[in-house]
Amino acid sequence: MPGKDALNALAANLAARGVAHDGVMRTRVGWLLSGITDPDGYDIRFYTVPLEIPEGAGLMVRES
Repeated sequence: MPGKDALNALAANLAARGVAHDGVMRTRVGWLLSGITDPDGYDIRFYTVPLEIPEGAGLMVRES
C-alpha cells in the first residue's frame, strides 16, 4: 500500500520535473502531498491509502 515513502518519491519526481508542491505532511489520518495545481487551475492532492489512524487520535473509521 502507498504510504509516506511513496508520497516522498512522488514529490521528488514532481520537483525534478519542475512541478511546485507543498511537500509531504502528516495529517491526523495519514500522509498528504498537496499544493499542486493542474493546467486548468484545479488543486490536486495525494493521500495515503488506507487511512493511518494514530494511536489516541480519537477517530473511528468504518469500513464497508
